[in-house]
Amino acid sequence: MKALNQIAEALVAGAGGMIFLALLMILVIDVNPALAEEHELMTYLLYSGSWLLVLPLLSLTCIVGIISDLIASVLFQPWENYRRRNAIRPPGSEAEKSVRHYYNVRNFIFSSDQTTAIAHTYLGNRVKIRLCRVWAIHASLIFGLLAFYESQSTEFNPYTFPFMLLCGLVLIGSLIGFHVATNIELRWMEPFNG
Repeated sequence: MKALNQIAEALVAGAGGMIFLALLMILVIDVNPALAEEHELMTYLLYSGSWLLVLPLLSLTCIVGIISDLIASVLFQPWENYRRRNAIRPPGSEAEKSVRHYYNVRNFIFSSDQTTAIAHTYLGNRVKIRLCRVWAIHASLIFGLLAFYESQSTEFNPYTFPFMLLCGLVLIGSLIGFHVATNIELRWMEPFNG
């Protein structure tokens, strides 16, 4: 079950990356899907064998999701460490601020028999944090790509602005979701601080 959850998480994380890559190919590189009809193999794959593309496409989406998660982890790590230093401290009024204490509390939660339910809650919350930070990255990339396309285009496209607005809302929602999920994680860990 854990492997299935990780695959589903990678698919959701990779979907935004695949949207970005598809838009990059269509808008910037100027790939025209209509030209594929001129080639027999592409015509066969598009019309009669499109199910053959499902497994490679899902695999590519998972890979893009894993890579996106690693990039987002590196970009958001300073923010998470800052929050962890200030929220989880060793007991005492003059205790030093250290991320190391956060990891000590987390290791206690995973190693104790009485905290199995909380460990599952912690892992579920980490999934939310990872998906929010990945989609914040994807939404900003897609927004930037559409803004670049709109600034370079000479003709008006009525779909660009609503899609840019949607990406902006997803970006704001992802950042708020990341903030809320991080607060929930730190609140869950607070009773074990000691």
